[in-house]
Amino acid sequence: ISYNTVINAWAKSREPGKANKCYEMLCRINDRFKGGNRQFKPSSTSYNIVMNACAFTSRSNDERTNALKILLTVMEEFNNSAHCRPNSISYATFFKAFANLTPNNEKRVLAVREMFRRCCNAGQVDSRVLNSLRRASSIVYAEEFGDVAMVDPEKLPFDWICNVRETRRPWRKSK
Repeated sequence: ISYNTVINAWAKSREPGKANKCYEMLCRINDRFKGGNRQFKPSSTSYNIVMNACAFTSRSNDERTNALKILLTVMEEFNNSAHCRPNSISYATFFKAFANLTPNNEKRVLAVREMFRRCCNAGQVDSRVLNSLRRASSIVYAEEFGDVAMVDPEKLPFDWICNVRETRRPWRKSK
């Protein structure tokens, strides 16, 4: 059984403290990998699962506050990781979690704007990111795209989409 399977089971549970449990498992994987055990190399999926657990934390305010702290910590660790980087799923999950865990105020707008800049700079903007961005901050979305309801990711600047590997249209051939 893989660590990602265990983390995912915790993430999908309704147990209190699930975000914390997922983060603890991610820390164990990282510690073992840093200790030289190459079988325990955390992947983008590992980080994404933990952020997803944060996104679906809906209990007390204390638990939601803790999940937000974990979300921010995980994204920072992910950005600084030497062996994997956030992908479009990571950014979309971050926006989803941030929308679920924070009040819709100026602090959220500033944080979402900064994370969207990181996403653009990483070349990871796709339709999932755009949908999650619109939900997390309609203000940031409107600043970037006006009142356009659906933006075609293929019409975005190349630098914004150049590193997206996942696609919702697998039948379409690459150019």
